[in-house]
Amino acid sequence: MAENERTSTVNAYTQFEKWLSEQPYWLQDATYRIYHGLEIDDAVISLYADMCIAQAKGERIEYKHIKPNESKGSESLSCMAVLKLTDIVGVNALASDANLEFLRDGVTVVYGLNGAGKSGFMRIFKQLSGSPYEETIQPNVFIKSSAVKPSCKFIVSEDDQEREIICDLASGKKNCHYQAVMYSILGFRTTT
Repeated sequence: MAENERTSTVNAYTQFEKWLSEQPYWLQDATYRIYHGLEIDDAVISLYADMCIAQAKGERIEYKHIKPNESKGSESLSCMAVLKLTDIVGVNALASDANLEFLRDGVTVVYGLNGAGKSGFMRIFKQLSGSPYEETIQPNVFIKSSAVKPSCKFIVSEDDQEREIICDLASGKKNCHYQAVMYSILGFRTTT
């Protein structure tokens, strides 16, 4: 990642943390909960209504908040991009030589005729990302082979260092850093 891009990203996190610290307590608490994967249910929403009233009255309120430098804007920020999806085995009717190449920067568009394999590729991405709409990977129904286990390989670049990630699609998200792969496909920055 270029130094000016890294500095710009870290500055954005710093600015966000400053802005958030000036927001109402309920919003800071809600951000903390979302950031840490905690649930916001009806009881918490009711608590937030009480917090709004208490803050308007100037009362002292206990609330959770993201501490300075807690967000992932530190120097550990890395740039990750998927370069290629290859070596696909046992996924729908995708040929063993089918692959997708991605631009290191920018957007890659996947298009084609009906039956070209777009849905098969999307099933792989859904499984790798932990999508709530994940679909079971099915083998080619026209080939009688129950011994084939679905798998694929991603070639990724992280801070300009290339590496391969082999994914066993039959076992779900246990054997691969799937979410990091999907985040990089979507262009998000990941931290290490």
